[in-house]
Amino acid sequence: TRSSDLEKKKARDITEETAQTRAKQLHGKRFRDYCDQILDKRVDEVVIELLQKLVFFQDRQYHKDPQKAKAKRRIVLGLREVTKHLKVEKLKCVIVTPNLESISSAGGIDEMLQKIRHMCFEQEVPIVFALTRKGLGKAVNKKVPVSIVGIFNYDGAKEQFDHVIDLTHEARSAYVKLVAEFESESKRDPDVTSSGSVSRKTSESSSRKTSSQSDSDVMTTSFSVGAAEFVPMATATPP
Repeated sequence: TRSSDLEKKKARDITEETAQTRAKQLHGKRFRDYCDQILDKRVDEVVIELLQKLVFFQDRQYHKDPQKAKAKRRIVLGLREVTKHLKVEKLKCVIVTPNLESISSAGGIDEMLQKIRHMCFEQEVPIVFALTRKGLGKAVNKKVPVSIVGIFNYDGAKEQFDHVIDLTHEARSAYVKLVAEFESESKRDPDVTSSGSVSRKTSESSSRKTSSQSDSDVMTTSFSVGAAEFVPMATATPP
């Protein structure tokens, strides 16, 4: 009996380890495990439109009154600046590229992103995953790559802002559904190699709208992928 129990436990451990390994295949270098939404070209396009409009307003104000423009910036760039302004609850939205380099040492990118995600969740600040570092830099008229942008004020671009939030909500719902399907498939058939199917499902999910879950489902659902826990960020309604 003891031998039988040990065999069952070993088989269960192997199954769980296999499921975790498969689940990790959902993410990769271009879609890091801090992302909790499907990547969608529509999100990228509207984010570019939103940021370009905010940069235009910011530059116009600078030419009128540099001192006033500095005090009333529309956006802020970089992990440290975004973290600093989240601490004093000044940001209305955060946009992050989905493929930042993984640095797990103390004070590294992984730790900073975890803090940013936590503050966004606590403050109900929408967090959007879009573009690449080069693309995000180009969107804010910078010749260098940009990892993250914080938005102070979206006055004059509310239509674009609302559109970004709506599309992000759809992308996050699709991600929650995809993970649930993926983990269900892992439990049914843990021996099946799934790298191809994951890529296909991700692509299919990003190209269709998903509206089967309510706002509360998306904002409160937590789930595990491998060893990491993902808590979908709340997409707060703009004031």
